[in-house]
Amino acid sequence: MNTRPLLDAVDGLLGKNQLRQAETMLKDLLRVDPKNVQALQRLAAVAKGKGDYTAASVILRRAQKHADAQAVRIVRFSSFLEKDDPTGPALRQGLTAAGLRVDESPEPTPGADVFYAALGPGRMDAAMRFLRDAPKGAPVILDMARLSQNLAQEARRGLHQALAARLPWVVARRQSQLLDHQGNPYAGPALVCPDYLSYGPLSPAVRADISWFVLRALGRVTCEKRPTEYVEALLEAPLGDPALEDAARRLLALAPDFAPALAYLRARDLCRGEAIPKGEFAIYMRDSLGGRSLLSLARGETVRPLAEYIATLRRHLFPRGIRGDRRKRVLLSVGRKQRDLFITLFIRYWLEKMGYEVFVRPSQNAFRAGIVELLPDAVVWGERTTPSKMSLGRFARERGLVSIVRREEAGHTYSSWQSADPKRRSWSIGQADYSDIVDAEIFSGPEAADLTATHGHMPRQAVHDVGAMLFDIYLNGALAPHLPPREDFRARHGLDPGKKNMVFCARWAHADRDPKNAIPESTFQTKGQAVDERVVAYIAMCQKGRRVWLEALDRLYRERGDRWNFIFRPHPGELMEPYVTHFQAKGMHVPVILDDFMPIMLNHMDLVIHAASTTALEAHFLGIPAINFADPEPAYLPVSRLSPRCDDYESLVQCIDSVEPGRSNADTTVLAEIQRSHYGLMDGQACRRAAEVIHGVIEKSGTSPCRLPKDTVRPYTEERGRDAIKGDVTIEEVERYYALVKRLLDSGAA
Repeated sequence: MNTRPLLDAVDGLLGKNQLRQAETMLKDLLRVDPKNVQALQRLAAVAKGKGDYTAASVILRRAQKHADAQAVRIVRFSSFLEKDDPTGPALRQGLTAAGLRVDESPEPTPGADVFYAALGPGRMDAAMRFLRDAPKGAPVILDMARLSQNLAQEARRGLHQALAARLPWVVARRQSQLLDHQGNPYAGPALVCPDYLSYGPLSPAVRADISWFVLRALGRVTCEKRPTEYVEALLEAPLGDPALEDAARRLLALAPDFAPALAYLRARDLCRGEAIPKGEFAIYMRDSLGGRSLLSLARGETVRPLAEYIATLRRHLFPRGIRGDRRKRVLLSVGRKQRDLFITLFIRYWLEKMGYEVFVRPSQNAFRAGIVELLPDAVVWGERTTPSKMSLGRFARERGLVSIVRREEAGHTYSSWQSADPKRRSWSIGQADYSDIVDAEIFSGPEAADLTATHGHMPRQAVHDVGAMLFDIYLNGALAPHLPPREDFRARHGLDPGKKNMVFCARWAHADRDPKNAIPESTFQTKGQAVDERVVAYIAMCQKGRRVWLEALDRLYRERGDRWNFIFRPHPGELMEPYVTHFQAKGMHVPVILDDFMPIMLNHMDLVIHAASTTALEAHFLGIPAINFADPEPAYLPVSRLSPRCDDYESLVQCIDSVEPGRSNADTTVLAEIQRSHYGLMDGQACRRAAEVIHGVIEKSGTSPCRLPKDTVRPYTEERGRDAIKGDVTIEEVERYYALVKRLLDSGAA
């Protein structure tokens, strides 16, 4: 029953001292709702106005008794979240702030007014058990926002059958979570919070919505609408609206840190000459909604210092303006040096052709500072599948950026997915749901994209395959005319100009890594766990492969050194020192090159030795023969069959002696298979298609980037001591090679 209009009418009568009419209306209301605290408080005021202080005291005691009973509502809170998940404490904090008593229990034991279960990812078992065991008669709230939105059909069917049987109050983050396996909507009460997972621990706005939902389940509706539905009115409506002031007071009773409501009432106080309490600024400074709320104070008649502060804050939050008529800006992350740089530069070229302002920053090098400094409309970076990468993704989301993932690796094919165990699959698609901090995900091949949409976290409409981006650099005309001559390369590395050049392209990326953090995806949210045996085995495989390669190169140097210059290219995940030390100890002149980029270096080679590496395809596009030596992968994999395969030193020497320099020896049948399943279309236009996807996502999303009040702007500077393992790219390298890409594409070959 909505008693607000009646109570407002009573207040009007009391203001006119019309006590008899007010008393009649209040007694009529109390016959219907005898526990209405606000009606009892007004009835006590009537008695006091009539001089009957004894009756007023009795009525106030009744009101206080009912108020106490109504205030103490017990929430039995069952958490099925990961141990380190901050969502649980954030939920409890919001419920406590709303005047509820929160008792945590792993089971829905009797004795509570409402039962709340917070489910972690994949906790379908907990959902079923909770719905089965929760006592009848009290409201049951199932918070399933953290469940994957891509549940398998059987799991979705089982969940919704359990929901239909109990009809609990449901918290979700997507409307799609409320659809059963046949697409039918959930029939019970539900709250959809799109930003549930976007900002790490629940934002104050999401906490307020959930607290409102719990109170609604208890029959204590303090506001007609969820708090977030009042935001725009509170921030933009004129001051002095009685209904909005009342809503703001009710919202603050529900969530004392709800910044829009706080600011609306504070703006009124500023007009009366009052100041902003010192502690209140912390509420405004913590997120973008708080910053917007602080800006809204300008609606009132503020004193000059505060007006100047708000104007300065506006320039800080929106340095590029609020409207959409400005030139759109994209920040591209560039990762490891192997091929990622040239993919990034090709995408930059096509985005600039579309009119975007494009910036490139190393992904490991002060990227947060780059976001704050440049405040782009969108950021394009690698997968968000580790805690640190997800944290950075939320950092961008908090500032209103469109986030687009460009997968750095080709990913699984159907055949490799079938042969992988569930743990290895999870390392690829991500153990945690990142779909709330990513707007789109770009893949090279169609099979990896389809597997992500089917078994991963992203909805199908947000997954795009564009083709083999990493080969565009080889498929847009000859690189050689744009590069220094081979003589310069030989002179720089002290190579004999009378010999051909053979490069060993290692793949032993994890040989130097600590097992505890060698594969970050393997230890997601599991601090202190034992190292996964798969990680240990993979490191051992890399270390063995390195030994076999060095032993073979030692013999080749002695037996074929009269014909060949030998160059060693470590994988960007390896250290140079083990190779440099080895060759120096043996008295061998074998340059170990990590600084040069593969597309540049391969143009100076006559033969490539690899171990089931993408380098074999790059060599093919440049007309260079390649040999697959000591390949640890199964022989049935396509990349293992592309080049002649040699499992021992003797067969390696035979292959070397029989190659025809200047002519690719790749199996074109296998190449077609790789294109179909693994890398996608190889036509030199993949990066252009990726840029078109980025453009489409930005246009569809609409952008309003905003710094947070607490952000500090620092101009970008190169960090000293570049990481030898990760091999960050420098800005000088970015600009130097972008000039090369522009010459290549501007020549008209594209």
